[in-house]
Amino acid sequence: MMFEIVVQDCKIKNIEFIKEILDNSLAAYRGMEVTEASIKQAKKDRAFLKGVVNSLEAKRKEVKNACLAPYYVFESQQKELVEMIDNPIREIELQTRAFEEKERNERMEILKRFFKENSDGINDLVYLEKIFNAKWLNKSFKIEDAFKEIRQIIERVKSDEKTIESLNHPYILQIKDSYYRILNLSAAIQDGDRLIEVAKHLEEQENRHKIKSRIAENMPSETTAIFGNPQSEEIEKLAFTVYVTESQKKALGHYLRENKIKYERI
Repeated sequence: MMFEIVVQDCKIKNIEFIKEILDNSLAAYRGMEVTEASIKQAKKDRAFLKGVVNSLEAKRKEVKNACLAPYYVFESQQKELVEMIDNPIREIELQTRAFEEKERNERMEILKRFFKENSDGINDLVYLEKIFNAKWLNKSFKIEDAFKEIRQIIERVKSDEKTIESLNHPYILQIKDSYYRILNLSAAIQDGDRLIEVAKHLEEQENRHKIKSRIAENMPSETTAIFGNPQSEEIEKLAFTVYVTESQKKALGHYLRENKIKYERI
């Protein structure tokens, strides 16, 4: 199986001739059966055929490098041209970004002046950056529309401030603090209401504690043994009147139940 590959214009010129040689030479291997007697020769044939494949691979790499050599030259030249064009592109991009940043800064200054001129009467804790919307700096967003939105926010804040001042609320300062942090009137009032609930809960706890202390202090000495071991000691009956609030009444009942003191309504 001897043949020579002839390459022309990166193609195998004698491809049909080589295919004919291979077809004739490889016919003997089609449907072959390896036996004990032929295995040695079969291994030699396999090694030979692999050698032919390796030769073809080596030729492929050689031809590839030869055929691609002009391309590699072109690629290098093309990259050089692109780099020449990329330099002004980068410069234009830098200049464009700088110009757009300058425009945004100038628009920001206009918005600051507008806010300052129209924000008289509202608390200093409300400033432009606190209500700022990034879309106001977009060139595609009309500056007049930004003015309109800022004016609406200012009017809302003024109205909210009046509402807060009119509240008869024990935690008005806390409501103001919450409002100027979040600029949400409903949420700020809810924060104040939560403080009322917390204070009420703490007051009830304190009242229950006071009732326990007073009962313990005023209980007759001969009955104090009841709290030690009520099963083994004599139980006495006492009758007296107490004046309590609703929360104190609940606390008293809780205390009696906790100490297993039997009581009944008169």
